[in-house]
Amino acid sequence: MRAFLGIELDTEWRGALTAVCAHVREQDGPWRKAKWVAPENLHVTLKFLGEIDTVTAKEIAAHLSRELTHVEPFVLPLDETVCAVPSQARAKMLWTTLLDPAGDATRLAGIVQRVALPYGIEADTRDFHPHITLARTRRPMRIDTVGKLDEIFAAHAPHEPSMSVQRATLYKSTLTRQGPIYEILARVPLGQGTQPD
Repeated sequence: MRAFLGIELDTEWRGALTAVCAHVREQDGPWRKAKWVAPENLHVTLKFLGEIDTVTAKEIAAHLSRELTHVEPFVLPLDETVCAVPSQARAKMLWTTLLDPAGDATRLAGIVQRVALPYGIEADTRDFHPHITLARTRRPMRIDTVGKLDEIFAAHAPHEPSMSVQRATLYKSTLTRQGPIYEILARVPLGQGTQPD
């Protein structure tokens, strides 16, 4: 199975980002046909694990739970509600970018990398930057609504624009013609241990 480790979003964050995506689709006609991530699939990727078996998945979750016992929960503030990648003029992806002022998310991603290595999973060569992928497109397109959409986000989120990180989540990803289907295999709380689903 294909699997990855990530950070789940709470219901309020999903709702707020879904509203932002709807606004972009309404204001930027060409982006209506982009591949938009389903609201239930929105997440922050910590590490793509590739193809692994059930035994390896359980071992990685158990190993990670030991490593995260002394890692405290933390908060990730919102940076840009919509960020065009690689540029506004030739965007192939839209992200929500998050700040990591204390480096907590980067440390968490580093722990996940170290845990995955003994299972034959290669380390990422790019630096980790916490973000949430909103949409992808096959060919580069211009987007005109890029910028701070904080008012739209805030109108649908009753809290400050920051995300509380309480755990890492192990996902199974099944590819279909309609898009990927994610299944949660295990939740690994920060500072507590593992809670298999």
